[in-house]
Amino acid sequence: SGINFEIIIVDDGSPDGTQEIAEQLEKIYGSDKILLRPRARKLGLGTAYIHGMKHATGNFIVIMDADLSHHPKFIPEFIRKQKEGNFDIVSGTRYKGNGGVYGWDLKRKLI
Repeated sequence: SGINFEIIIVDDGSPDGTQEIAEQLEKIYGSDKILLRPRARKLGLGTAYIHGMKHATGNFIVIMDADLSHHPKFIPEFIRKQKEGNFDIVSGTRYKGNGGVYGWDLKRKLI
């Protein structure tokens, strides 16, 4: 892609094997590209974002939940949009067009 990047993975004791997969990716792509920053236990999504941002070294930070509820194919579009308007923040939504979430209660949708 010609884009210099790093991927910071914050895993807080997830039972789904996230840390093991991150370790495999680190071996493939190198520790300069894949940075595993685990935490001992679940401390909440907001603090996970902050934990990851503390380790970021780039000019752009893209925050995504790694469960693929946010598809990484949109990252180049976010970067393009930021450069286009020199915006401080670019945000996406699941609710545009035919988007949405399924199986979430109202509280989770509001959050």
